[in-house]
Amino acid sequence: MIKVFVWGIVCAAAIVSAGAESHLRRILVYSHSEGFIGSTSIANVNALMDSLGRAYPFRTDTSSDTGVFTLANLKQFDVVVFNNCSSNRGLSPFVTAKHEEAFRKYMEQGGGFFATALTMEGTYLDSNASRTWYSDFMIATERPRTPGIARIKVDSSAARNSELADLIGSLPQDTTWEWEDNWYTFTPNPRSDPKVTILLTADEGSPQWRIPDEQKMGDHPVSWCYKFPPDASGKQGRFLYTNVGWMPLNRPYKARHFLNALRWVAGDSPVPNAIAPKAAGPAPACYRVQGRDGVLKIFLGQDGYPHAGFFTLLGRSGGT
Repeated sequence: MIKVFVWGIVCAAAIVSAGAESHLRRILVYSHSEGFIGSTSIANVNALMDSLGRAYPFRTDTSSDTGVFTLANLKQFDVVVFNNCSSNRGLSPFVTAKHEEAFRKYMEQGGGFFATALTMEGTYLDSNASRTWYSDFMIATERPRTPGIARIKVDSSAARNSELADLIGSLPQDTTWEWEDNWYTFTPNPRSDPKVTILLTADEGSPQWRIPDEQKMGDHPVSWCYKFPPDASGKQGRFLYTNVGWMPLNRPYKARHFLNALRWVAGDSPVPNAIAPKAAGPAPACYRVQGRDGVLKIFLGQDGYPHAGFFTLLGRSGGT
């Protein structure tokens, strides 16, 4: 079953991006799980996506039904989001090869794909499994994870890539910041794939992230992206993965990171060049969505970026 969140016009904001119409109009947030189900994490990401859809108007559909994976249905969406999908079959979050084939065609014909956190676990291969298109497509396999607060920084390869300047431009440059999450070890290191650009890396020496020696990668990417070869019409599928999305989302820059990821995979310039309030009303103050941990609020700052915070049912608050 698909649940639909339709953004309203009350306090809606319009994004002006170099005078061009946004390609981010409708997204599918998919959260099918056959292994461990992170219900709180899934609910929190859904709430964040809904809030962003209200603030930067796009429609959000959510589903855990694999039946949504037909090519005709997928073509309705500018972006497909895998929200903490998992599988205990050692393959992928698809029930049948037919569903996976529909998704492959969607991507090869210019689709956008944003994957969060646990989703990479669906590529794990045991001794009885064989590689699939999906496992190769995701680049790496998630191995053991260690929760903690890691120091994160923009990778130098992304900083040097002029095509990605907008994607990472809303994040601190030439410095680190701290994010709490469940941090995975990836095999092989996605940096070894020449088509991949690493966006963010984690510092394994972070004092509040006690990663075991056997899980250390040395070079530890936590977010990366790449483009598909263009199809006959020139459209290019885009993929972006972030390890972020398991722990609370009310941390500095997480909402910005998700928004810019959505806009990049949709083919938009990720950074809003200007936020223009609707002529009929004042500039938006905030948007509220009920999540499992409480109420997620998205504030639109003077910089045009979202600032998120969870306000628990006890009234405590946090996040920027």
